[in-house]
Amino acid sequence: ISNEKLRLLSLSSMIGYAQSEAGYLFRSAFYQSIWPIWAIGLAQGVGSIGASMSFYWSGKVIKRFGELRVVAMGKIYSITTNLVSTIFPTAVSPIIMSSNSFTFGATTTASQALKHKEYTNEERSTMSSLNSLLGSITFAVVAYLLGLVADYLSPAKGIMLLQVLAFISLLITLKLYRKEKNAI
Repeated sequence: ISNEKLRLLSLSSMIGYAQSEAGYLFRSAFYQSIWPIWAIGLAQGVGSIGASMSFYWSGKVIKRFGELRVVAMGKIYSITTNLVSTIFPTAVSPIIMSSNSFTFGATTTASQALKHKEYTNEERSTMSSLNSLLGSITFAVVAYLLGLVADYLSPAKGIMLLQVLAFISLLITLKLYRKEKNAI
């Protein structure tokens, strides 16, 4: 409660989780508007392979660039590819969106490392549990609202609107570290 940096980092993490998870689970609805049903699994498969590779290389990537740079660049890449893919939908949009997974493992690992640097030993498990619980609740709300937006507008516009949450999460994270020299 008394650590403002940890509160903001947790808020950024919860918003980022809700946005990314809702977008990940919902993007098949967008893919369906571009590709035949049988091909949707291909993009999801590419995403799963990319995430596995990203987790495998995350340690080396973080060591080279630092946690904050990895989180920031991963979020910026994800926002950019999601916006480009939904504003200009083409047959390659599902592959472009699936390429986000190539940064997922490193971004997730770096984000967790930033949070764990702020935890004391006494609060480590409690804070992780609270972040998980509140992130799941936020995800439930965001996923429901995403469904409503997609029903009234379109899946592409719903995914576009999700990028506002991703941008908010990025801004919170960058605000926390703006005072650190050479952070980004």
